[in-house]
Amino acid sequence: MYVQRLHQFATLKEIAEKLESGLVQSTDLKHFLSQICCEEYPDVHRFEAEQVDLERHFPTYSESTECTGTQTWGDFKLGRLPRFVYDDAKTEMESPLISSGKGVSDRMNPESSQEFKEQYNNALQYFMSRCQHHIHKLVTDPKTKEEKRLVPNACASKKNRKECKHEAPWRNRVSPAWMSSPLIVCKGIAKKFGLKTSGVRNWMGQTLGMRNNEWLNGCMPGLCVAFAGSNSDVKPNDRLPIMASTHEKCCTRKRCLKRGV
Repeated sequence: MYVQRLHQFATLKEIAEKLESGLVQSTDLKHFLSQICCEEYPDVHRFEAEQVDLERHFPTYSESTECTGTQTWGDFKLGRLPRFVYDDAKTEMESPLISSGKGVSDRMNPESSQEFKEQYNNALQYFMSRCQHHIHKLVTDPKTKEEKRLVPNACASKKNRKECKHEAPWRNRVSPAWMSSPLIVCKGIAKKFGLKTSGVRNWMGQTLGMRNNEWLNGCMPGLCVAFAGSNSDVKPNDRLPIMASTHEKCCTRKRCLKRGV
């Protein structure tokens, strides 16, 4: 699917002009990116409680570890679309606004909507924790007897084999308590979060999304559930020019808006 949008055709200068004239808003892009790249578990506390077992069973997640009691699969299974998705497809779609005989309109049943949301979040939690969780396995140092995470060969940086080339874990990108929505990264925001402002992987003008775990790879929730757990990493790279209409209020660095800085 190719989404037709502003970045497909316009330069940053043209985007800046449209932002200045009010034709587009930076909040629209931030909302779009937060939908296609989710970096939050629906229930992060549940994940933290299950993390040790999940990492121990990685990468097979076989019947012996996924099933409790008898060897039968539950509601979710890697590689299988959840049952509730099939059931929902068979259900006749209710009209959002149904007119009754007395002229009073009734909305969609909130109970069925809430039930679907709970099933969806449970499925998303299951698939995210098994396929979007970036893992550096814990190993015991034979000398110190201390546990530490070992960077696997596939993740090792060419410059330093002890560092992850993907920069995981992303501790500096976990959303602090004061952050309530995605942020456009300027030099001030970059300094707050320890993000690069130069080089190939610089963050200038990119969107820092909401994140509640330092090991979670961002993904589009719908694809994560629809692909039944296949790796569905999403790496947005859209940028916006740093200007008055895009500069975040939480940034106190006045020089961000000066020319040539």
